Amino acid sequence: MVEFINKVKSNKTAMYFLVVSIMVLFCVTLNYTFSAFTASKEGNVASITVGSLSYDTEVDGTAGSIITATNNTITKTDITLISNNSFDTNYELTYDICTTSNCSSTVNSVSGLKVEYSSLTENGVSGTITSSGNKVIRLVITNPTNATYYIRIGINAGFSHNALLKVNQINQEYSEDDLVVYTYIDNVASTTFPSSRSYNASVSCHGPLGESVSAIGKLSWDKTNSKWLLNVSNIDSTETKCDVNFTTKPVKNCTYNGELTQGAEYVDGQYTYRYLQYSDEGSWDDLAQYEEEGWGVSLTDSLTGGYSTTPVTSQLCTTINNKPIITMDSMFWGSKATSIDLSSFDTSHVESMHEMFMETTNVTILDLTSFDTSNVTEMWGMFVGSAATTLDLSSFDTSNVTSMSGMFASSAATNLDLSNFDTSSVTNMSNMFWQSAATTLNLNSFDTSNVTNMSGMFSNSAATTLDLSSFDTSSLTDMRTMFTNCAATIGYAREDIDARRFNNYALSMPNGGDPNNGLPDTLKFIVK
Repeated sequence: MVEFINKVKSNKTAMYFLVVSIMVLFCVTLNYTFSAFTASKEGNVASITVGSLSYDTEVDGTAGSIITATNNTITKTDITLISNNSFDTNYELTYDICTTSNCSSTVNSVSGLKVEYSSLTENGVSGTITSSGNKVIRLVITNPTNATYYIRIGINAGFSHNALLKVNQINQEYSEDDLVVYTYIDNVASTTFPSSRSYNASVSCHGPLGESVSAIGKLSWDKTNSKWLLNVSNIDSTETKCDVNFTTKPVKNCTYNGELTQGAEYVDGQYTYRYLQYSDEGSWDDLAQYEEEGWGVSLTDSLTGGYSTTPVTSQLCTTINNKPIITMDSMFWGSKATSIDLSSFDTSHVESMHEMFMETTNVTILDLTSFDTSNVTEMWGMFVGSAATTLDLSSFDTSNVTSMSGMFASSAATNLDLSNFDTSSVTNMSNMFWQSAATTLNLNSFDTSNVTNMSGMFSNSAATTLDLSSFDTSSLTDMRTMFTNCAATIGYAREDIDARRFNNYALSMPNGGDPNNGLPDTLKFIVK
């Protein structure tokens, strides 16, 4: 033995490897010693010792180390790790799954139950903690089961140069982004939105376990860039998930066997079509001008005066003899149908929609989100007398519309968000909101520089505030009875001259006129 030692001493290489081996063995032994979790297994302990190292823990600011994972719930908890050591140490959070509140009984795993660190956590679940320092680690426990479990937080720890045992680690991240979007095209998951508008689209937002949230998702088609846009508002949590579903619009190419002359009639399902004619409150008139050849359409009930309450479910013809629908004027005029399915409508060639839903007194829901109105020039009286309480017009492209006269007159919709409306081509807004039930009107995008007629625009309107600060009144020639009997008590104008015109019609119109524009005594416009 002495001879062996002397040989080692005389061999520098052997001596080096011997010293290194002893040091490695020492470090492994030391690491194992200080990585052993030795905290008490009883109760919601607030102190944890690992070898000679000591730490305190808090759960949401209260001393303890046990988290209650309530059944069918996602629990978010801030764990505070406090070092009681006078030197830097390495730490790593671990966990046990317990079936009792004092963790006297544990299980290896529970199907579906997950312990993860939050993407918003202030600190990581492992790292270095300074002497007498602390770390706040945000954890998320997902328990989709019908039983309540208890998660006991533990620690692997060692000196700052130690490698840890890595046992029962928390190594999965839970995304707490404000919004996660899942897209489906014809029920197939997709990473992108479709590049065509030939889809019906819907959005549903919910929490991570399917619970209801306040978030509202709306889809619109960006004509300029030819793409779908998603806007999600009212996000009230950091875990809102929205499912965006695109379904290919059904295509129905119909065939008329007669000669295609003006007035040729084709009846299919609940609809009647006339070639180069438009429906006019129960009768047909010739189209005087049109950009392309096509058909007008009307609900047959609206023509015959039958006014059935039967839901409208017939699929609309996309084309008839390869000619599209170009006018939907008075399409549902006076209909008493209790529901109208608009999902098959291809409106991309439609040029006029005046009085389309006039006096539809039984339909309270109209899904217009798939409408392509980019070629529409006439929307006057479109919703006059409509019973629809909600109108989502976020997809409407109104850039070519010239008349919105009476568009929402006597409409039952209580909230009208028209912030996406392009009214730069509109010349007539007379009676637009006459007797409208909307208490809130968002008109901030309105460009009225070409509007000449606003007579009766807000007469008998229920809107409590009229913010017309975007209104340019320079082209106005008629604003008689514009505010007669309106409910508004607050009014805003763009400039002094606009305020004067709103407040006193007779002084502001080029040719004077009726000395009273109907402005109530309780309403006065001021510059915003």
